[in-house]
Amino acid sequence: MPRGEKVHRTQGQLLVSIALFATATACQPASPPSSVPEPTPALSAAPPASTGVAEPNASAPLSPVETTPPDPRPPALESPDPFVFLEVADHGDAVVSLPLGARDKRPIVLATHGNYDTPEWQCQVWRDIVADDAFVLCPRGVARGDSPSRMDLRYEYVSNKHLEKEIDAAVDALRAQYPDHVDDGPLLFTGFSQGAIMGASIMVRRPDRYPLAVLIEGGNRAWYAANAKSFAEGGGKRILFACGQWVCNQRSATAIRGLSKQGVEAQVVFSKGQGHTYGGAVATDIASLFDWVVEDDPRWEHRRARKAEEAGR
Repeated sequence: MPRGEKVHRTQGQLLVSIALFATATACQPASPPSSVPEPTPALSAAPPASTGVAEPNASAPLSPVETTPPDPRPPALESPDPFVFLEVADHGDAVVSLPLGARDKRPIVLATHGNYDTPEWQCQVWRDIVADDAFVLCPRGVARGDSPSRMDLRYEYVSNKHLEKEIDAAVDALRAQYPDHVDDGPLLFTGFSQGAIMGASIMVRRPDRYPLAVLIEGGNRAWYAANAKSFAEGGGKRILFACGQWVCNQRSATAIRGLSKQGVEAQVVFSKGQGHTYGGAVATDIASLFDWVVEDDPRWEHRRARKAEEAGR
């Protein structure tokens, strides 16, 4: 995957220049003074040479100059590749899926991977779900020493606090790179396995930043009464659990009961027999319920409009 480049924008300026032409006739010099005034000679001047420009009719109203008002939106977000690397201070490069063609600010979907996983894989799966409706930001973590090879590195996160610092640095870098296109509001947290487990703790600490979430094959055992209450009171709204294993489905059902008591909407989608994965049928089932996750978030209105238009074709 090539490294992403900054989008440089130039704005042409339209300069309108109106030349005003005036012609003047010269008067003959006055005669010397005399006691008897001499008759004034008739002025005989040739008409001015034609300039090719019609002189305005003083009695006719001037027509206003028609101009097209400038588009207040930023230029469309363009890139030769929807996936780019993003330099993150003090951490490895994150991977980002760009909302190509966006001419407004788009929300961030944060996608944290599992143990022995890669941010590239996460970003690919989530781009398939959200398309160009949002930025997908995938933090890298640290390389595992038991990766298959130097050309096939796998990654993990050291702890939820280290992950939280990396997320904050990555979000800052993304907003600095695309200031006209990245929304500055809350993030949608998604995590698989280790990313979901650590993500649940981060969400409890900062529910105003992560009020919506999709937790896949993990993150369902953190929602005992105190955490569910803290999440709800801090602004937490909705969680979708996704499972490919029976035990994940059972734990998610327990979590949903605790969250519901605190007023947090939650449900689980169970892709029976798929195992510990976030791809395949699990990803398809998540996509089928994703609009429920963001249904009352106005920043996703363009997605709803796009899908309605596609359905009407």
